[in-house]
Amino acid sequence: MGYKIEHNTMLRLTNVDEIDITSLEPNKIYEIKRDNARIYPVDIPILLLSEDWRVLGYIAIRELELSKTGSEIEFEIIKLFPNEVQEIYTIDLKEVLVKTGYLSS
Repeated sequence: MGYKIEHNTMLRLTNVDEIDITSLEPNKIYEIKRDNARIYPVDIPILLLSEDWRVLGYIAIRELELSKTGSEIEFEIIKLFPNEVQEIYTIDLKEVLVKTGYLSS
């Protein structure tokens, strides 16, 4: 019997998270929960994405707790990108995600 763990290098917010992306603030800590065990790099900047794969900025996972029911994640907003920078990052990210087969076109 095995144990499935997902290793993530980006954090994608979904409507389940109940976080309003228009009110995100730098240096603020947010908490979310995910089903299944997920591993994130701690205290290393990673990209924060919206549900539609828009790149919002950089975050750092500050705390990660795994349990039988899932993962509890605390992250801090390090930097939010202006809209024009979000657009550039989003175009590039979607392009490489399609090329690698992670995202369909």
